[in-house]
Amino acid sequence: MEAYQDGFSHSAWSDASGMPVQWADSSDSSGPGQIASLSTHDLYRFAMELGPTMPWLADAQGVMLEMDPRIFELTGREKELCLGRGFQQSVHCADMDMVMAAWRRGQDDLQPFDYDLRILLRDGNYRWHRVRAVPFVEDGRVRCWYGTFEDFHERRMASDAVRWVADHDELTGLLNRRAFIREVRGKFAAPDRDESETVLVLLDIDRLKPINERFGNEIGDKLLCHVASRLGESFGSGVLLARTNGDEFALCLSLPVGSDRDSALMRAQEVFSKPFLVQGRQYDIGASIGMALHPRDAENADALFKTAEFALFEAKTGVGVVRQFDASMREQHQRRLSALFVAREALAQKRIFPFYQPQVDLVTGEVVGFEALLRWEHKRHGIQPAAMISGAFEDAELAAALDLRMFEQIVEDIREWRAKGVPFGRVAINTSVVRFRAGSIAGELLRRIEEGGLSPDMLELEITEDVLIDRAPEQLARDMLVLREAGMTIALDDFGTGFASLIHLKEFAIDVLKIDRAFMQDMDDRANGAIVAALVRLGKRLSIRTVAEGVETARQAQLLRLKGCDIGQGFLFSPAVPARDVAELIRSLANDASTF
Repeated sequence: MEAYQDGFSHSAWSDASGMPVQWADSSDSSGPGQIASLSTHDLYRFAMELGPTMPWLADAQGVMLEMDPRIFELTGREKELCLGRGFQQSVHCADMDMVMAAWRRGQDDLQPFDYDLRILLRDGNYRWHRVRAVPFVEDGRVRCWYGTFEDFHERRMASDAVRWVADHDELTGLLNRRAFIREVRGKFAAPDRDESETVLVLLDIDRLKPINERFGNEIGDKLLCHVASRLGESFGSGVLLARTNGDEFALCLSLPVGSDRDSALMRAQEVFSKPFLVQGRQYDIGASIGMALHPRDAENADALFKTAEFALFEAKTGVGVVRQFDASMREQHQRRLSALFVAREALAQKRIFPFYQPQVDLVTGEVVGFEALLRWEHKRHGIQPAAMISGAFEDAELAAALDLRMFEQIVEDIREWRAKGVPFGRVAINTSVVRFRAGSIAGELLRRIEEGGLSPDMLELEITEDVLIDRAPEQLARDMLVLREAGMTIALDDFGTGFASLIHLKEFAIDVLKIDRAFMQDMDDRANGAIVAALVRLGKRLSIRTVAEGVETARQAQLLRLKGCDIGQGFLFSPAVPARDVAELIRSLANDASTF
């Protein structure tokens, strides 16, 4: 090691020709007006001093032998304190494991390496430096290492800022979906990964869209930030947390095998147990939550995401619903995919059309209207009910296309009935929940009615209880008022089976209350009979007509009539029929009215 023991200022090296050269001592000088005689190595040394890189020399084990004097000046540490292992005291503790690992790899494969580390400066701050190292190998062994330090703090900070923006949600500061997935994959790929269970929880915020529509996106954004903050406080620093979509969050944590798996769900639910305060106003929001576990539900990170998404999808069927993944969800997902494929194919081939089920006055037996029900034609099995492709209505784009196709056919059918003088009464049409989520529907519906040459009073819009819960109440109330003023009636379908309450009947302009078929199963049952009677009385008090669905026997019709129900609909009168059979059905029911 004698060749480099005396330091950069005095050590003997070889120039480009291989001949030994001596670095000039700093005390040497030429006389006035004279030019110093410079060796090739002097030129290299001066060029190095003018550049940003600072050279160093270490032995085979990485023990520092010499360093550029500028390093001592930057760190404020004497030369004796930097050489040997002393320089490690200037390296950020969080970077030491990486540094040691890089040296071990370099010694094993005898290859150059470089890495970034933070060095403590004399002012007490850390700055990022890039370290490059090249081995001097002789007889297959590393004799020494030589390399450079280079300050690239500003470039590293700029790069970190760009990387932070790329990996984080701008609003909440949480990881975004791409970075979150990458981090979860990294957890699975870690070589020292333990045998703990990995829990993945996905959350979809309920009732955020109505708040945005009523109070503005600024309030919605602040609510999202509050949700992010509460999740962070609830789960602490040991969890990966992300905002993966507009109103969706995700978290991933590890639990010891055999621990309480439900604890993560309970903590997630507790986040929404209290209202959120924004600008002096309280907002009560909830979340639909889906959870999956590794290794119980999936073998790797991507499969875990898929299973958690299955669970979340099932949870989103209601408000504040929590679901853990089970195998049946995968089968349900496959059925939904099949429904989407079949519906798209039937739509493209124009095999979607309405059938019409009559609504009959329970006192006079007169047909007062029809409900238009979606049917589709299977290539081999013929006409099929809508239930076979119900999953298609969960896709916003496809649901809109199906609604439009149905409406176009209904318009054509009504035109033909009018031309033939068929007394069809009023046709009830259904619109999917996702169509209401897309925004105001009144203007679009009235425009289509006008383009079709119809009058709004020929139609009745049926909405489900989910619409009342899902939509902003002010916007929905305005839509319904606009439609009613134009002459269209509004029916609330399946009342009594969901989350709608009596207050909704007061807040919204409802003309017709449809009693769910579930209450028709045993009309002689005391409980069912009491519920039906109460719903009918409620309708009378509020001047709302009542329609009983699923009427299949004359006994049911008789009991409904005695209770004061206005209209019946069901197989007792007729199943749904194609438009061409409506005129004959009306005549047939008029002749048979006395039978019920």
